[in-house]
Amino acid sequence: MRLITPFSFLHFFIFSMELKDPSLKQVLKEQAIKINAHNDIKLLEYKPSTIAASALISTSRELCPQQYTMLRASIATCEYLDKDLLTKCIDLMQEMVMLTEANESTIDTSFLSTEPPVSMLERSIKRRRI
Repeated sequence: MRLITPFSFLHFFIFSMELKDPSLKQVLKEQAIKINAHNDIKLLEYKPSTIAASALISTSRELCPQQYTMLRASIATCEYLDKDLLTKCIDLMQEMVMLTEANESTIDTSFLSTEPPVSMLERSIKRRRI
């Protein structure tokens, strides 16, 4: 039995895009994978193909805004995608990306230390010395 996930459709949509730069295709794919990795329970109502297309469109808005409209139109021409659900999924993903960025910028990292972690054995030895 084979599992169908959004990752299964990324390759299809990337090559349906009219991009000539292979490095841009690779970056779009990597960023879309990162977005897909942040699975949200709200995404379960969408088909994997819709999630993959939405991730690529959301990523293209961020990485290549001058080509965003063309890329979105290129993906939206796929006859298997429901245009209304695609739009809703894109909006949801962009909300998720904004929330993730907001959370990352407010994380308190002052507790992080530059010292290497101390093992339990080293701690017990230090305690005995004291």
